[in-house]
Amino acid sequence: MVKSIVPGIILIVMILGALINKALHGAQLLSVVLWGVSGVTILVMLTRAYVIGAGIDKLDSTNHRHTVRAHILLHVIPLSYFPIAFLMVTGSMLEKIYLIPVVIFFITGILTWKLCHGLFGTKLYKIFQIGNRQMLFLFPGAFILDMSGWLAGGEELFSSLMHVYFIIHFMLTGITIPLMGRDLRRYVAASPVSGNADVMP
Repeated sequence: MVKSIVPGIILIVMILGALINKALHGAQLLSVVLWGVSGVTILVMLTRAYVIGAGIDKLDSTNHRHTVRAHILLHVIPLSYFPIAFLMVTGSMLEKIYLIPVVIFFITGILTWKLCHGLFGTKLYKIFQIGNRQMLFLFPGAFILDMSGWLAGGEELFSSLMHVYFIIHFMLTGITIPLMGRDLRRYVAASPVSGNADVMP
């Protein structure tokens, strides 16, 4: 468990370093390096999460047998948003492109955390499920407010929400993935069904 959280610790340090560097108006090259290392670390962790998710999906007794893996793959949505927002597209065009994918991301998130909570009973998963349900309404609400022009300062609420939410989200990822792996191992070890052995990551 200790070794498995090392990538998460690295990610948190890199993200905090990038945020501090930006706040202090530090070198742009340093920010690029820190965010770059963060992105690579996230991809490594999501690869591990996909393997764990495959095992959890096999335990799903409903028709959503690809839920967890789908949610993990959909992390490409926030991962692609940040470089595109920084380098290419800004304003309402980017919001229009990303609104539906973000909604789908949170729908799969609700199903994923509902499944994990049902299987393992970990309270954190229930909190994540509630959080995803709230975000499912909050992001479209931010989009509507931005498009309506009711807010002073232009179309920034959706973008600000993307940045704040997903920075926190990815920082929590380093803790959540090892927790999912631990819960899966414990579930399989405690299960009397011998066929569950093939779900181990």
